[in-house]
Amino acid sequence: MKASSPLVIALSLGFVHSAPTNEFIQIRGWAFDQELCWKVRNGNIKKHAKIVLDKCDIKDNAQMFLTKNFVTGDEWEEWYNEASVIDSCDYCDVGGWVTIHPMLDPNLLIGVRISKEKAWLKLEKPNMNDINVDKQVFFDLEGGEVGLGDAKCDYNTTCLFATNQGVNANIEDPVMLSTGDRMQHFAKHGDIIGWWDPFGSR
Repeated sequence: MKASSPLVIALSLGFVHSAPTNEFIQIRGWAFDQELCWKVRNGNIKKHAKIVLDKCDIKDNAQMFLTKNFVTGDEWEEWYNEASVIDSCDYCDVGGWVTIHPMLDPNLLIGVRISKEKAWLKLEKPNMNDINVDKQVFFDLEGGEVGLGDAKCDYNTTCLFATNQGVNANIEDPVMLSTGDRMQHFAKHGDIIGWWDPFGSR
């Protein structure tokens, strides 16, 4: 039986789903009635700097990121048709695949050292001609989940999604990877963030 994304109630069939691309964005989530945004820790724009949560501040350039299309044209349709996550969740339509770059240095991008659960998101210096899909490319689902890789995964068990470290999201929490099962378990016991604006249906 397919699982339902935790944001099913918030969705409307009237929305168009596409990943935000080629624009500067804040990546925002909500916990305990506070809005928290991704930020390069301490504004330290260098290789291996962690991505953490902070109180959203539109004037803080360390919270601004540039999203770039990674898959376009006919290749996009091929990737979409092979995205097995779509079949593992009732509300798991894929919006697209992007790389995410800090506005203060678009030559860097967000990635992980090892693609596994609990890996922290950090800035990486990529080979722009050979970007690592498993470690440096993100996809989004219509519920607002932001996953790592090509989306050939099961929503609950093998997909890796961006969320905060710990049971309750707060300022300075590292942004890390988690399975859908783990996120939904933690959501029952605390207030995590696993669904991010402006990704998802809107």
